[in-house]
Amino acid sequence: MANIENEGWKQRRLKGLCTRCGMSNHKSENCHVYPAHQTNIENFNKWKMRPSCASLFLIDFHIPNKTTPTICGKVLIDSGANRSLISKEFVNRNGIGTSLLSDIMYLTLTDGVTKKAVTCQTHSIPLVINGHEERIELPVFDSTEYDMILGLDWLMKHNPRIDWNTHSLIFSDPNLNVCANMVTNLHATTPAVTNDELYQLPPPSWPMSEFPKVFDIKEQMQLPKQREEWDFDVKFKENEPLPRCRPLFKLPRHQQELVADFIRKELKSGKIRVSNSPVGANLFFVLKNDSTTELRPCIEI
Repeated sequence: MANIENEGWKQRRLKGLCTRCGMSNHKSENCHVYPAHQTNIENFNKWKMRPSCASLFLIDFHIPNKTTPTICGKVLIDSGANRSLISKEFVNRNGIGTSLLSDIMYLTLTDGVTKKAVTCQTHSIPLVINGHEERIELPVFDSTEYDMILGLDWLMKHNPRIDWNTHSLIFSDPNLNVCANMVTNLHATTPAVTNDELYQLPPPSWPMSEFPKVFDIKEQMQLPKQREEWDFDVKFKENEPLPRCRPLFKLPRHQQELVADFIRKELKSGKIRVSNSPVGANLFFVLKNDSTTELRPCIEI
């Protein structure tokens, strides 16, 4: 699923495992899961096309807590992940404490290109899987797909017996037998909102209803009254080089018309005035973040 850039393939080679998929029944050059003659992207796209790729190796786990209800979730067993990880959404939802990592880690996804920074990890937490208990610290990654991923580092530490066909996992202790359910479809569910929570929500008119002057279009059409303690003139130091200005942008005709109209309206409202300053900035228009057609003015500083 994901690889942390720490040369995990060397760990697999030392253990006699396939350096490409992490299994032990074949050599790397004969890997049928991720063939060596194909690129990472080709292998990834081929993997997505398989009918069985939606089957997940998931195991129930829980995190006991003395002061709050036990935290429960699903963990994905993934030999393709060099490091075990925990979901940021799961951490935030359950109030699990975290701390910053001394060194940022970068997550490389299965397409071999996409990278994500991992900046924090959980405090030491108890992890229980069907009677097997341990304390673990997990890097926090941004994902809503899985609560937790136990990767190659965890698998090498415990070295459990795994049957990938039957989705069963057995620890060295014969009394600890963990069977994972095969899940073919995952459906995210949203918890119901209580009446108390609904009452605490702000009205649809907020924040305009609470700050009417701030959002009053008429108020925005003019400058605020002069305030001697805040207003000041920009004066250049004598015999000092002036800031360098970029040449005017070559705007398309429709943007030239927008700029001319913007300047005309702002001059009329008194928010800007004609200036002879030797320093200027480009004015242009870009699309608003929440629109595909509406433009907003930008001034390059």
